[in-house]
Amino acid sequence: MTEHFTGPPPVRLELNRVIDALSMGRSADAIESELVDVKEEPRRRGDRKEVLPGATTNEAAASYLAGELACLANSGGGAVVLGVADDGTVIGTQLDVEWLRHRIYELTDRKLTVTAAALLLRGERVLEIVAPAALEPIRFRGKIRHRVGKNCVEIDAATWAGTHQIRMGYDWSAQPSTRTLADVRVAAVEVARDFLLASGEAAAADLASASDRDLIRRLNLCADSGTLTNAGALLLCAGPAVIDYRRRDVSGGDAVTRINRSDRSVLEQLAQVIEAVRLHNPRVELDVRWVRGLTYRVPDLAAREALVNGITHRDWQSPTATEIEHVGDRYTVISPGGFIGGVGPDNIITHPSVPRYPQLAQTLAKLRIAERQGIGVDRMHRDMLALGLPAPVIEQLPGPAVRTTLIGGEPDHTWLELRERMHPANARDDLDFLLVLDTTARRGWISGPTAAAAMQRSRAELVV
Repeated sequence: MTEHFTGPPPVRLELNRVIDALSMGRSADAIESELVDVKEEPRRRGDRKEVLPGATTNEAAASYLAGELACLANSGGGAVVLGVADDGTVIGTQLDVEWLRHRIYELTDRKLTVTAAALLLRGERVLEIVAPAALEPIRFRGKIRHRVGKNCVEIDAATWAGTHQIRMGYDWSAQPSTRTLADVRVAAVEVARDFLLASGEAAAADLASASDRDLIRRLNLCADSGTLTNAGALLLCAGPAVIDYRRRDVSGGDAVTRINRSDRSVLEQLAQVIEAVRLHNPRVELDVRWVRGLTYRVPDLAAREALVNGITHRDWQSPTATEIEHVGDRYTVISPGGFIGGVGPDNIITHPSVPRYPQLAQTLAKLRIAERQGIGVDRMHRDMLALGLPAPVIEQLPGPAVRTTLIGGEPDHTWLELRERMHPANARDDLDFLLVLDTTARRGWISGPTAAAAMQRSRAELVV
């Protein structure tokens, strides 16, 4: 009934889109999404890949679908179209709907109840199976999995809980802490003002001129009672070392600089590490046609954005510090907590921003420390590729944690010369263009699918 008021749910709309595309002969690979998978029924092929007759029960199919649908449920819900091969061939299925629903329920420890219906697709019977959003983690064979892009990956219960809270609109950073304005460090407020003034923006300067109390309130970091939010307590009050920075001249060498200070606010620690990174990041000269000047071996804004992302998007329930290893021209940031909200290495450029802690992210953007949501990762890629340096590598590690690696060095003057000859001029800094150009230069060739993967877009999004 609620659909009459709110409209069809996103899964239903996406399912309709996929079925329409399949009816027109599109391949499954080209139309699957984060919400909808297209699957061939397992064990329906013979030794010579011929299609075997279907049956009303198929234990292998039920087991496979239980795992896939549990993954979709853990990710906020989704659907599977069963009976279509990867190339779009409709082979159909004869599985009994009620038998399949009951087996999935049993195989997921009686946690997942799906809806399923049969329909005709190009003359063959297929099933659409919809998994609702899970209210608690659903395990299959003892493991919790959720979607990262179009793939299912294993996560722990804490990561699932954090992602679930975000889907439900809960923001830990906006909740009241036990700290008050009396606990705020004067030095932290001055650092906040320094960041604002350094932006050179009139609105930021106006905010910086406010009194301490008004500045904190205008940043939405405290209530009228003077109680700080958790974001306010992190940014402005003394606490443990949350950043561990090490600078080494060579791999395996002793750390020439280490910053790992407690009894400081996060803002103070962040400002100190940003300055240290800049101090140990040598400059090199640019001299290509009419482009002349100095640049850092690791682009300054890319290095800063990697660090700030490692603070903004980390898991603040973890006691582990965000680690920065600055070895020669290699700059690595490891932050506790895995990817959330469907973001992963294969879509991090194009996926809408999903901050783990929205108020914390908004405050850092207001202070001009972080880029606007969804811009920072683009900035890292663009600044690295614009100089002919390798693209950032952003990956999830066991733990979980996210590691961002930037490899700097001398700008590639041949690359810069090529960019300067490109027309129109506004294309030279376009991120899609730089990603495709980089892929072409490394591979020696480019194709539609390769270009789509480089830009982290579907083939349907490419404009020919």
